Formats: sequence, structure tokens, C-alpha cells
Amino acid sequence: MTTPWDNIQRPSEAYNVRLTEWQGIITTYWGKDTNGKCLFLAKLEGDHVQTLREAALSIHGIDIDLRGRPQSSHQNLVLTLISHLDRELFHALCKTMARRMCRAVDPAHALEIAIGHLKRWQKFLSGGRTQLLSAEEIRGLYAELDLFHALLRLGVGSVDCWQGPEGADQDFFIGDVAIEVKSLPSQATSKVHIASDAQLDSAAGSLFLAVKNVGSGPDGQSLNDRVRELCAMLPGTAAVQTFQDRLSRVGYEELDHYDAPQLQVSATRIFEVREGFPRLIRSKLPVGVVSVRYSLNIGALKPFECPINQLWNRLGENGQHT
Repeated sequence: MTTPWDNIQRPSEAYNVRLTEWQGIITTYWGKDTNGKCLFLAKLEGDHVQTLREAALSIHGIDIDLRGRPQSSHQNLVLTLISHLDRELFHALCKTMARRMCRAVDPAHALEIAIGHLKRWQKFLSGGRTQLLSAEEIRGLYAELDLFHALLRLGVGSVDCWQGPEGADQDFFIGDVAIEVKSLPSQATSKVHIASDAQLDSAAGSLFLAVKNVGSGPDGQSLNDRVRELCAMLPGTAAVQTFQDRLSRVGYEELDHYDAPQLQVSATRIFEVREGFPRLIRSKLPVGVVSVRYSLNIGALKPFECPINQLWNRLGENGQHT
């Protein structure tokens, strides 16, 4: 993927810049400094040093500074990519911020918007994420959020039931029921990948495997749209904050990059993981085997398939996910 910095020459002094696509009350630029590092700059009229200092920002991989010349009426907010943070991710972060800043009513408002974004980046990047989500990761997250949406609609789930981002072996826990979600491309039906010997070995009373076929389509919605929809369904700011924190843990931040593709679930199949289900579990691994990854043939799971209403009924509700 190309970025705006690809065609900016390294300067012999100061920095070389080019305008971004988004301009408003402030002017924003892509740039490079004398060390060849990638920059994002926003020209702000006035003195904003105290405001930025009070924000107390410190972001892994990004230097944040306000620079101005003596007697100048403006300062430049300068973000510099200084470490191994992926250039495409830095581009996506800056592009999203530039679009929001161009809607500001004055320079102080523009800086307020920038600080809000930078604080979210601070939390997001503290988890060690250095790249954008891959197409497979986007599809997998969309599948999990699709099930979460169904649980909220049925009134049987809350943000606390989404435990995958917290390091749990399965994605969802509702009472004594655990649910592991897997995604497949819309045309693929052959196999699903199991990440560990614990993923299909649960101490919960019941364990279900939900396999969702996820593909792009005209009636779909973006990952960003799905997240916004779920935020609107959650009861209050505390639940929304918890949800956003868990999204950060799986590598998601609301970026314009995730406005595409338009995704939709074309099929959902539910399998009950019970006696006889083909799986590897820790208690039955040979001595010396400490970790495994394996794949399951979907066709072999047919005897364990159940109507989705059986899952809803097991959760104490009747209904059908559409």
C-alpha cells in the first residue's frame, strides 16, 4: 500500500511538506524531516503550548511536539513516526485525525479534537499493536461482533460476556454457556482453524462453536458501522468505555481505513461441542506436548450441528438471529 510520504523527498534542512486532502480552518500536511522520518503537521494560529502540556501525552512510537518560529503568529503541531510502528497504521491514524480536525470551528477546537484522538491512540498503542488489522482479522472481529449484536438484541448478553479480548479461551460466556466464534470467507465451507488445545475445552456447563460465513456485499456494513451500532445499543457510557477498551485489546481503533469493506454474514452454523466432538484437549495430549494448533473439517461436524434456536433456548431465551 502506498502512503503520502512515498513521494516526499528528504530535505537538507527543516522539513518538506505537501498538503493533505482535508483542509478547513486549519491547514494540515504530510512531511519528512532531515532524518527521513514521516511527519504529520497541523498549522494552528495562536499559542497552544500550555494546552498540549496539560494533556500529558506520551505515545509509543510517535513524537508529539508544537513548533513555532520567534515572532510567528502560529505553531505547528508535529507528529513524527519515530519507531517500528507500521507506516500504514501511522497513515491511517493521521488521516482519520486530519478529517476530523478540518471540521473544527477554530484552532483551539482543532487542537482539542487532536488531543482527543491522541489520547485514544495512547491507549490503543500501549497494547503493542504496530499494524492495521489484516483482512482475515477484520472478518474474524466482524463475526464476533455479529454474535454480540444478536446477544444484545435477545437481551441475554452484556459487554462483560465478551471475554475473548480479556484472554479467555472462548469468545463469550453467558452463565454456564461458552461460545467460540469462527469466521470463514463467504464461499468457503471446508475447515476452521482452532488456535489451541484449550479453545474447545471449556469448564463451562455447555460449549458451542458458532461458524459464520462473512463476505462483502451491497447490503453489508463496515466494521466501523457495526461498532457504532453496538455502542448505541449498550446501556450507558461505562459499558461503552469497557467495549471500546476490549476493542483496543484486539487491535481495533476507529479509523477511516475500516469504513470498507461492506461486510455481511451470509450463514451461521451452530455446533454443540459435546462427547465425541472431534477436538484436541489438554488432558488427553501426550506427555511433552505443550501447545497445538489444528484445523477441523466442517463436514465432520454435521452430527453435532444444532438449530440456532437451541443455543438461544439454552441461554434462556427464544428467538432467531436474522
